[in-house]
Amino acid sequence: MSTAADRRAAAALVAAGLDAAAAAALEAGARSVGPAVWTPPSPAAPQGPITDDLITRLLVSWDAPDGQVVRLLVADPVDAGGLAACPAVASVVRPTQRAADALHRRSWSWPTRVGVADDDLRAALVGGALLDMSDVRSEPGAVDVLVLRATPADAAAFATANRPVANAVVCIEETEGDPTAREAALAALRLATAAVLTAVIPETPAPSDVAAQLSAVVAGLARGRPIDVALTAAFGRGIRIEAEPAALDEAELPVVLGARARQARHDLRVFARAARPSPEAGAIVPPPVVAPPMPVPPPPVGVEPPAAVEPPLGADLAEPPVGAEPPAADAFDPAAAVAMADRLDDLAVFAAEPAEPALVDSRAVGAARVRRRLDAQIAAAAADVPRLLQAYVRDPETPVDAVPAAGFANVLRPGPNAVDVFVGPEEVAALHGRETPDEAMGFGDPAVASARLTVVLAPLVPIGEAVQAELVVPRVGRSATARLTWTIPDHGVVQARLVLLHRNRVIQTARLTGKAGGTAELADRIILWEKTARLDDRRPFDRTFVLNPAVTGQSRLVSHANGSTVIRSMDEIDAIADRIRDQLARATQLTARGKAAQEETRRILVQVAVHGHDLHDLLADYLTRFDEAQRIQIVSARSARFLPLELVYGRPAPQDDAVLCANWVAGKECGDGCFRGPDDIGVVCPAVFWGMSRVIERQRASLADEDGDAFVVSVTPTRRRRRLQVRTALLAASSKVRPVDVGRTAAALGDAPTAAGWDKWVSALEATPTDLLVLMPHTDPKAGTLEISGSTLPTARIEQTYVTGGQKVTPVMVLFGCDTAGSKDDPAGYATRFLMKGAAVVFSTLTMLLGRHAAAMSQQLAATLRAPDRAGAPLGAVVAAFRRDAVRAGLISALAVTAYGDADWTV
Repeated sequence: MSTAADRRAAAALVAAGLDAAAAAALEAGARSVGPAVWTPPSPAAPQGPITDDLITRLLVSWDAPDGQVVRLLVADPVDAGGLAACPAVASVVRPTQRAADALHRRSWSWPTRVGVADDDLRAALVGGALLDMSDVRSEPGAVDVLVLRATPADAAAFATANRPVANAVVCIEETEGDPTAREAALAALRLATAAVLTAVIPETPAPSDVAAQLSAVVAGLARGRPIDVALTAAFGRGIRIEAEPAALDEAELPVVLGARARQARHDLRVFARAARPSPEAGAIVPPPVVAPPMPVPPPPVGVEPPAAVEPPLGADLAEPPVGAEPPAADAFDPAAAVAMADRLDDLAVFAAEPAEPALVDSRAVGAARVRRRLDAQIAAAAADVPRLLQAYVRDPETPVDAVPAAGFANVLRPGPNAVDVFVGPEEVAALHGRETPDEAMGFGDPAVASARLTVVLAPLVPIGEAVQAELVVPRVGRSATARLTWTIPDHGVVQARLVLLHRNRVIQTARLTGKAGGTAELADRIILWEKTARLDDRRPFDRTFVLNPAVTGQSRLVSHANGSTVIRSMDEIDAIADRIRDQLARATQLTARGKAAQEETRRILVQVAVHGHDLHDLLADYLTRFDEAQRIQIVSARSARFLPLELVYGRPAPQDDAVLCANWVAGKECGDGCFRGPDDIGVVCPAVFWGMSRVIERQRASLADEDGDAFVVSVTPTRRRRRLQVRTALLAASSKVRPVDVGRTAAALGDAPTAAGWDKWVSALEATPTDLLVLMPHTDPKAGTLEISGSTLPTARIEQTYVTGGQKVTPVMVLFGCDTAGSKDDPAGYATRFLMKGAAVVFSTLTMLLGRHAAAMSQQLAATLRAPDRAGAPLGAVVAAFRRDAVRAGLISALAVTAYGDADWTV
């Protein structure tokens, strides 16, 4: 505890280094000063005279009724400790700059979103009307404050692996560590999370204490305190804060409400200028306006309604469970939207005024309700003005923002062509894809003012160098234009793919094609979202692959990672993939038992590893940092071939007589210790295959889309709708599957009912909401049918009723059977059809299966999914865990299992 002498010495130190303007403001009676730059005093650079009045003011506590708030920016953290002892100093911050390649800064939310990553803190934080808590391990949506009970180094490692987005990150550590290493870790942490602020608490309070401190931080923001002051007041003066100075005054409630009101008015002005095509006559009409309800007048300034007037916040903000329809948005009502923006402004004024805690809480709860209603109005207005991904193809000498003249045509000129890409309301002369929903670019979250996307043009025919640009899309209206240059030959058919990405995740892609000298067309459009998705709710990928057909009949691979795009022919990849597929087919046809089966399994593993190593070296030869990719997305455009990244083997190819890894056989952890050295080829270890540990998301465009050119993911996870349930199951099997295998599978599913035919399958789904569907059908690829219990169903007749039965569910589907994997030209087989008709995830195989193999793998997968002690895990981790368990159990055909759907689901 500091003494009076300590406090006076600290006040003198503050006064000696305070810049003249800040000192003058203090002596003039300013209630708040800063963030002000503090410079260590030096005889060579005196700061001016230190007056008794200045010292006296600095000795009054900042939170006293007559206190003055002093916030300091200090470059050297060594100086911070002595300054914090000054009573008037409310915070000491080390200033930082934003990394050039960091995400855009986000607005703050209200209620404040707090993210955690440990069970104890999660349990302690349950409840609270002004604090919206999420576990970033399974709910990777953006948060305002991320609290990690870890050192900066461990926190940076966690953030790099999990990629949560946060405005501020608080590390609670016990050890001091090396200051230089700590600063480097904090910089890496800010880059990984896009945070504007990091704070380190040099102690380890209990989870209940941390929860109370976080509640105090939120209460401070509700009272109008800046984030640095609120953190210091809650966690104590030992806190070490590093932040971007310009962002420190953006988190307190009055600023958050005022910013949202201004953004809403801007959005409404844009909507007023926008028009939409009438679906009836094609005429241009403004968005509809309905008579507004009588708004509730705001109370007089200084008079607030009692807290009982505002309904509870929790019920108002609750999202429906997974599978339930989201609440319908209100019809756009301009008058009501303006009234709500005005009300937010009123509440911002009230929030800046001193008040009793109960009144402050009442205002904060009311602000959350009004903001949510305003957000619904803006969303309803945005739905009336759809925005499209569009492009002009024109002479590169044309100014990038030139308005096309009447009769403009998108002509492909021999030589350089300007491909001008933008997102906005439809422009008649532009080539355009499908609607680009605002929610898909992150605008379902009102904290996002703009989205910074990457647009890539990848020449496929002839193969050329990819070009890319940044596309900043505002919350509403038209984006700026990103110019890409495409150089084409003097004659012949040409083709390129446009890819729109966010953090290495494909958002939309389309194929640009035509003949030199002719007009361009935009086709083969693939859209990877559904209407409630938000970009910041999605974990990024380390690398993405887009597999493309080409007009020449050859497939092309486009791979993008962190600003680098590579285009290659898939001929060599296809040859290796065929060899891997042949070996997997051998695995699925194994009938031997005992030692003979073990030896055949070993031989197959060796051969798959040999070809997997061949694939690894081929890709690593032209993809930089290929081995570092832990999260990968593969998007296949219609007739593109199979890319078996799950079978990449990242060690030297084992010799023919290589032994099976002893650690693997014993069920121990595998790693470098499984081998005698980096060049050991005498051991084959299944854990080396990428599918055993890496997250690989697969999305595929169907060959039979209704509109002929687009694949839309029907169900995707959101921040509050991410967990898939597997509590109620339904089973069906081909008549070729032995009854004993069907019975064992039903028992593994908790004595699940078995449907004897497609009619009974649909009746069972209509009668009971079912979230786990297990099909072991026989298929006839030539006829395009699936058979269960002697009943056949044409693929074209697979509709939503065969997936959901009309219930509000998003089921997990297991599709293991003979030839459910489809063909070489359509590796996804039947999985895509079920995915499009309402399944959240479809587990399928890359090759055909024998009936008993399908049953055994269904039983193993059921055990993995329904294990009573298993916490929810992301889909990618579940698939990897299943492969490990199944292969260890002798089901080597599990190497051929993959999952189609969004890897961010938790199961």
